[in-house]
Amino acid sequence: MVRKIFCIALLGLLISDAPRAQRDGGEWQLVFSDEFNGRSGSRPDSTVWSSSRRGDSTWNRWIGDSPEVAFIRNGKLICRAIRNTKNPADTAAMITGAVETQHRFSFQYGKIEVRAKTKRHRGNFPAIWLIPEPPAPNHPDGGEIDIFETIDMEHTAYHTVHSRWTLTLNKGNSPKHNFSERISVGRWHVYGLEWDAEKLVWTVDGKTVGVYMKSKSSEALANGQWPFDHPFYIILNQSVGREGAWAQPADLDFVYETQFDWVRVYQKK
Repeated sequence: MVRKIFCIALLGLLISDAPRAQRDGGEWQLVFSDEFNGRSGSRPDSTVWSSSRRGDSTWNRWIGDSPEVAFIRNGKLICRAIRNTKNPADTAAMITGAVETQHRFSFQYGKIEVRAKTKRHRGNFPAIWLIPEPPAPNHPDGGEIDIFETIDMEHTAYHTVHSRWTLTLNKGNSPKHNFSERISVGRWHVYGLEWDAEKLVWTVDGKTVGVYMKSKSSEALANGQWPFDHPFYIILNQSVGREGAWAQPADLDFVYETQFDWVRVYQKK
């Protein structure tokens, strides 16, 4: 179900840009879209997006709300990581951009697609992902769905779920919970997820690249194998690695940048 469905003023333009299956009466119906068509230099729509909060994890340790790290440019959302030079009271070495739809839009079951590309560089660590809309169990018990991640100079896209089952109990191969494929992440691709009550299906440019099934074991379910039965919200971010983390330590002199062309969420009619 959808917590909130946004009305799009330019509905004709939106429908003309939607995939033919949605225009011609297919099984999917568009329920949310942001095409990032605001004025260049402006912030993303505040009725939809807010800056993520800074925390202690690799991805959020340097998050800032500066318009220099999350802004609209030529019909794209730009998320960056840049050296921190303007706020001497802030001890963060860099400022990174991250936006989310928490308390503004969340959904349970459906299909989400995001068109994106990133700059490959040592320390690069962008992501498109979903986490539970509060109130929800603490991480990892509430679940996490990583639609797209990549790191460093790799030509690889990663797709993963995290939960109590996969992390706390180390059952990530029962069933397999992470998938990857070689792809030119510096070029535009559409990263997608189809989600229903029984499975998660990741896609890249419409091609299935991974499937995670709900277990039929009552013991597995009781131990958190499938926490994906409540609304999740969207995060788009550009972060950087550090010593001992998955991605390499950040290059403080480099401007990291990931572009997001659009985000669309569909649900079955």
